[in-house]
Amino acid sequence: MDSTNGPVTSQITEFIARLTLADVPSSIRETALLVILDVLGCLRGGSLTSLAPKIKAVSSVFGGPGQASCAGKAGAVGSSQALYVNSRLANILDLDETWPIGCHHGIGVVCSAIAALETRINEGQSCSGSDLILGVVAGYEVASRLATAIGPIVRVRDGKIQDYAKVWGVAAPVVVGSCVAFMKTLNPTNADTSMISHALAIAVSNIPLPIGNRWSDDLEVADCKYDDAGWCSITGMHGVLSAMEGLTGFANIFDGDVGIAEACGSEMARKESLTEDLGKLWYMADVTFKPWPTCRWIQGPQTAFRRLLEKHHPKLEDVEEVVMFTNPVADGLLFRNPAPTTFCGYSFSYSCAATAMLMKIPPGHKWFDPEIVESETALNLRKRVRVERMQGSEHFAKDMVRNEVRTLPGAVSLRTKQGQVFTEKTSFSDGDPWDPSTRYDRAKVVDKFLVTVGSSDAQTLVDWIMNLENAINFEPLSAFIQNDKERIKS
Repeated sequence: MDSTNGPVTSQITEFIARLTLADVPSSIRETALLVILDVLGCLRGGSLTSLAPKIKAVSSVFGGPGQASCAGKAGAVGSSQALYVNSRLANILDLDETWPIGCHHGIGVVCSAIAALETRINEGQSCSGSDLILGVVAGYEVASRLATAIGPIVRVRDGKIQDYAKVWGVAAPVVVGSCVAFMKTLNPTNADTSMISHALAIAVSNIPLPIGNRWSDDLEVADCKYDDAGWCSITGMHGVLSAMEGLTGFANIFDGDVGIAEACGSEMARKESLTEDLGKLWYMADVTFKPWPTCRWIQGPQTAFRRLLEKHHPKLEDVEEVVMFTNPVADGLLFRNPAPTTFCGYSFSYSCAATAMLMKIPPGHKWFDPEIVESETALNLRKRVRVERMQGSEHFAKDMVRNEVRTLPGAVSLRTKQGQVFTEKTSFSDGDPWDPSTRYDRAKVVDKFLVTVGSSDAQTLVDWIMNLENAINFEPLSAFIQNDKERIKS
C-alpha cells in the first residue's frame, strides 16, 4: 500500500485503516506467525512461575463477561482480566522478543489481538486466523516505529555508548501497539480514521510514567521491571473502547514539536521513523528473538558462551573461572549482582545466566526455580563467574541503523582447573536477524517454543499456528492458553 502525505497522525491512522493482509509481504506474515508462537511460549512459561498466582490475584480487579482465555485458568474470563494476566505473564521471564532499541512490545500486541479475536468469537462473529495476523502486523509495525522514533534508552556521545539516559521508559510502544492490535483485530475493516485517532490519543494520554532509570540504577530488579506489560496492554484496550463510545482525545497526538519522544526523555529522537516509507518499508523485519530468559543486553556474551560450551564441553567440576566480558549498557549493579533476591533479578544477572548455561537448564521457567537456581551446585558455580568491561565495546553505537542497536559485542573466557583457557567472542546475539549465523528462522523459533513449553500440547499448537491464516476454529488456541489438558486431547 502507498503511504500518504500530511500530518503524522493522519498518516498513521490512514495506514491502520487501509491495511489489509494482501498489503503485507509474505516474509512479514511469516514473522508475525513466529512472534505469535514466541509470545504464546513465553506465556506458558510465565504461567508456571511463582509470580503467576500473585498476578492472577491482582487481576481480580478487572471484571466483565467471560469472553477471553486467561493463562492456566479453565473457562473464559473478562477480556480485560485475561489481557492483563496474559501480557504480564508473557513478559515475566524476559524471554520474549525484543525490538532493538531495548523494549518488548510483542507481548502486548499479540495478547491484545487474541483478546479482541476471542471477544468477537464469544459475541457470535465469524473470524479467521488472517484477522489475528493482520492485527499483530498492524500493532507491531506501529509500535516499532514509535519505539524507533523515541530512540534507544542509552546516551551516545562522539559515536560511543556512554550510559543510560537519565530519564527513559519503554511503556509507550507497548501501549500503542496494544491499542492498534486490539482495534484492528476487533474490526479489521474499520475505516473510521477519526475513531482510530481518538483511540490512539486516549491510549497515549494514559501511558505510564517513564521509570526505566529506577530499573537501570538499582541492584535488585523489582517485579514490575521497567513497566507492567499487563497494565500497558489494558491502557491500549481502554483507548479503543473509549473511542468506540464516542469519547475523545487529542486527535493530533503524534504531531507537534513536543510529543511522546520528549515525554519519554528521548535524547536521540528520530521522528521520521513514524511515517518513513509507511506501508513499503517494514520495520517488523528487524524483530529479534531471545534464546534465553535474560535481558537482551547480556545475550552477546551468552552467545559467545553458548559457542564455547558447544565447542569444548567443559565438565562442571573442572570449571575454575568464567569471565563474561560486557558492554557499557549491561555493566550496572543489576547485571553484576551474583545473588539476586527478587524473581526478576535472575534475568539480569550474568552470574545466574552463566550458571544456568553451565548446568544445561532448559531456557524457561526452570531458570527461576529456587530448587535448581539456589541449589548448592548453582551457588558454587555463581562464585566462579565474574564480569569485566569488554575493551572497545562502547563503539557499537557506530553500527546503529535508524536508531536500532544492531551489534551487541560480547566475549567470554573459561579457565579450567587443569589450566586450560577457552575464549569466544561475537558481534551479534543469537536471535538477531542481521547475520546468517544468528538469525532465527521458523525451525529455530519452533525449537525454542518446544523447549519453553516442554509438554505434549506444544507440537499441536505449532501445527495450528503454521496454518493460522486459514484457521476458523480457535479451540486449539484457547485450550493452549488455558492449559486445559482435556480439551487439548480432544
